[in-house]
Amino acid sequence: MLKYLLGTKNGVMNEDIGQVGDCKPEEAEWVDEGAIGKLDLVTTLDFRMSSTCVYSDIVLPTATWYEK
Repeated sequence: MLKYLLGTKNGVMNEDIGQVGDCKPEEAEWVDEGAIGKLDLVTTLDFRMSSTCVYSDIVLPTATWYEK
C-alpha cells in the first residue's frame, strides 16, 4: 500500500510468487508485472486516527455507534 500512497517501496517481506516459482492462482488472471504509480489524492473516512489517516490528504470524521 505504501508503494501507491508514497511512491516508495512496498512493505512486503516475501518474494513474489512469480519469482519464486510457486503455484499461481488459477481463478484470477496473473500479471507478472503489476501497475506502478502513485495516488494523487487519498481521502479517509474513519472514527479514529489510524495509520491510513497519517498518509491521507483529507481525513473526514465519522459518527461512532454512540453518536448514532
